[in-house]
Amino acid sequence: RDATTLSVVALFSCLDRISSIKWAPDSLRVLCFMKERAMCQVFDISEPDWTAKIEDRAAGIATAIWAPDARHVITIAEFAVRLTAWSLNSKAVTHINAPKSTSPKCVTFN
Repeated sequence: RDATTLSVVALFSCLDRISSIKWAPDSLRVLCFMKERAMCQVFDISEPDWTAKIEDRAAGIATAIWAPDARHVITIAEFAVRLTAWSLNSKAVTHINAPKSTSPKCVTFN
């Protein structure tokens, strides 16, 4: 909603029940995590037609968080099998095997 008029600015639909919602650090994108589907959907407030879908069917997703640059999403697989960094710009995917935990607290940035 617009802060002044309270009119609807954008409306987004997810594919399933949302487990958690997180705003990007720059407040331009929204990360919707659907644990049952092991999937995330990302929506851009300034570009309503832009969306991204992140799935990890092989390992599942226990946790999803934003990287500080707001251009990457970090997921941690079920049972801490792997941590994955997903680039929303280049669509590059980087895996780190066997993180210590599925908690977002196991990830820090410098």
